[in-house]
Amino acid sequence: GTVLEDFKKGRLDVVITSIDTARRDIELLNDLAWSCVFVDEVHSVKNPKSQTSRAFNEFECLRRFGLTGTAIQNSYEEMWTLLDWSNPGRVGPLKQWKKLVSKPLAVGQSASANPQERSCAKCVANILVQKLLPLFFLRRQVSIISS
Repeated sequence: GTVLEDFKKGRLDVVITSIDTARRDIELLNDLAWSCVFVDEVHSVKNPKSQTSRAFNEFECLRRFGLTGTAIQNSYEEMWTLLDWSNPGRVGPLKQWKKLVSKPLAVGQSASANPQERSCAKCVANILVQKLLPLFFLRRQVSIISS
């Protein structure tokens, strides 16, 4: 039998697959009773309109975990996409995130920002780093990983 048949019959507890295989076979994988899904290189899910993101958002499971070395590389919207994928609905809709997080940070970090805009951006950044992100990210320093 196939790996998926063995999983359905309870012969396997863990299934490991590649992103490409999972994206291609999402219809076969999504019907299974997953308790959790781990995605390596989860930053590939950063664009909510991409085929990969749409496929990985279809997984019905109790917990989602992502591993990445580059959680936010280009934008705060990418951060929202990763947070929303791993914890659906917990950080609100993208429109709200843009209004409360992305826009104040972008405006306050621009060269033309006034003191009030810079202060607002600093406050938003502090809330993200100290209050919100520790709830969702387990960060490991290179020194810990390499030892």
